Amino acid sequence: MASSRSKQSGMLVKPGFDSAARDFLKQRTALRNPEAFAVQYARLQPLVNVSRAAVAEIETNLELDFEQRRGVLHVFRGVRDFAEAQPAIDLLKRFEVPHRLLSPEECIAVEPSVPDTPAFAGGVLLADERTATVRSSPSNSSKCSMKPACSST
Repeated sequence: MASSRSKQSGMLVKPGFDSAARDFLKQRTALRNPEAFAVQYARLQPLVNVSRAAVAEIETNLELDFEQRRGVLHVFRGVRDFAEAQPAIDLLKRFEVPHRLLSPEECIAVEPSVPDTPAFAGGVLLADERTATVRSSPSNSSKCSMKPACSST
């Protein structure tokens, strides 16, 4: 089956005969409309809140050994990419998501592992968001075996 490259995202898309994949791509395309995204965001916000509370409870009760970093940095390599992200940045403002627009120099200061070559246009820092990696270790496995809702995979 032929593939196509989305003009909006640059992604190579090969849904084949999978109707679920084609339906997903149609829905993703529809959500590029800021108003449709706003409706979906409002629907998902309760799930986001419950997920954050569940993660906090897991951290408190299980005391898992994991690497964690506060802050998520999105880097835009090209000026065009940064400009095309403006509708998403406007949505961050609209939904009062704490964020900062950063120059390339500020991106490197926040995350020194970001290579400064090739040059890039800037970034968006979501300082309140977190990323984490749970180590698969015997101590984590024993803590998870006590709680059926925990998964260490």
